[in-house]
Amino acid sequence: MHIKTLKKIEDEIKNLPEVKELKTSEPNKKTLIHRDKLRQQRFLDGKQDRLSTTRIFLEHDEYIFTVELNKKIYSSKFATLKNKLDNIISQHENAFNARHDKLTEIYNRNGFEAEINKLRAERHITLCIADIDNFKQINDSYSHDFGDKVLQEFANNLKRICQSITGKKIIFSRYGGEEFVIAIISETPDTETPEVIRKETRGTLEHVEFKASLGFSSTELQQKPSKETIGLLYKQADAALYKSKREGKDRSTNFKDIRHYLGKIIEIDERYKVITIDIGKNTGTQLTDNFYIFPAKYSGREKFIIDDGRSKKPIGTYPKIKIGRIKPFEVQEEISFCQLISGDYKKIEIGARLELCSEDEEFNDTFNELTQDE
Repeated sequence: MHIKTLKKIEDEIKNLPEVKELKTSEPNKKTLIHRDKLRQQRFLDGKQDRLSTTRIFLEHDEYIFTVELNKKIYSSKFATLKNKLDNIISQHENAFNARHDKLTEIYNRNGFEAEINKLRAERHITLCIADIDNFKQINDSYSHDFGDKVLQEFANNLKRICQSITGKKIIFSRYGGEEFVIAIISETPDTETPEVIRKETRGTLEHVEFKASLGFSSTELQQKPSKETIGLLYKQADAALYKSKREGKDRSTNFKDIRHYLGKIIEIDERYKVITIDIGKNTGTQLTDNFYIFPAKYSGREKFIIDDGRSKKPIGTYPKIKIGRIKPFEVQEEISFCQLISGDYKKIEIGARLELCSEDEEFNDTFNELTQDE
């Protein structure tokens, strides 16, 4: 039972006119069974015809509630009042469980959506999906009980970092399995907090390390976020999460970056002059797009590392070397098929990186190509 739920239960019971005092046992420290409790149980089981008492015992989860009454009550009144007390506890527990994940005690999907519905016209919203890497292997290698502990520890880390960040409203939840959904509401576009959250959710449990991949997408809000807006952000964040997993896990990806400079060549068919890339409609790729091609090593993202025999140390970054340009002729949901506009097929390899051309760059390239042809 969550501490907030316990407090609400205690407050409501204490305010009943029949109640003089309420005592709640400490979790996992149950008191010895009172003789009155045994008599009450016998009465409820139909093994005792009559009952009189000045206290009622209630047991829920790891708590025992001892309700001291203002005056002695008898059989029928006892049954009525105990039923009323049980209902108070059940109603608060059900209300909490309807909106919270039972294992981690943070919001579930219903709770997350309810909190989103409370938002009004905010300035900016960033929706993130975090997914624990290699969670199936953790379950298979160490047991599902251990996997549950990892989920709880991850949720605790998520709660801690989200509640420590100031200047923004953050709603966090477990959607199911090893997937956690976070909404960041801020005054200005926020592309840094998702990675801060992802890094801070890392942890080690019984010498087993766990970490997560994350994808996120954001938009400005001129009015209360609609179901369609949140649905689109979720779809985009999911595509970004998929990209994080494909790129090696343990990283964050901004949906808006995928089309611009995170695409890759995944197949080259030199015979039919077709190049297949790993981005499609789900990342916003269009038939009007043009992409520059860079060797993976010379894409501007590969570190230059030296090894002095004791350690490896990055001392720079390999430069960007442009080796061609491609244009899609068919865009599918997750991949696109392209033709080579400029460059040499023999120099292009699978894994080569892509970068979206701006309209100005595309115009200049086309102009230069036409000029060279003349």
